[in-house]
Amino acid sequence: MICSILPGRVRLRSPRFRDAETVAAVTALLKGQPGLLSLENNLNTGSLLIRFDPDQVDQAAALAALTLLEPDDDPEAALEPESEAGAPPFRLSQDAAEYLGMVGAFVVCLSSGFLRAKGLHVYSGLTLAGLTVQHLIKYRKRLAGLF
Repeated sequence: MICSILPGRVRLRSPRFRDAETVAAVTALLKGQPGLLSLENNLNTGSLLIRFDPDQVDQAAALAALTLLEPDDDPEAALEPESEAGAPPFRLSQDAAEYLGMVGAFVVCLSSGFLRAKGLHVYSGLTLAGLTVQHLIKYRKRLAGLF
């Protein structure tokens, strides 16, 4: 759902943002929040760009709140792009999603360290550590056989 993050802006992408009613509801929910500068939506791509004042908004808290916008009814629906007629939908395996999550957390952690975004660096580092621990627990029997 979170496509890109920069200080002062977040781009969200979801098939649900192609529906004008959903976008209106999200916009109504976010409007009036302190530090919010603008909201831009592209119904064709399912993208929502949120610009905010980084001095007034805690980016880590805002990102945690934005993850609550994704409904729990079908968590894998966001991973499936709309398929062309007759083409089977692309599905991401659980292992691939875990690896992408670890790589993504690593990239965000590394880049936020270089950009000196301390809060984002800490949260992405904790995310990476949690995903790594989950990965190690999942494959502990294979790792035990190596030693």
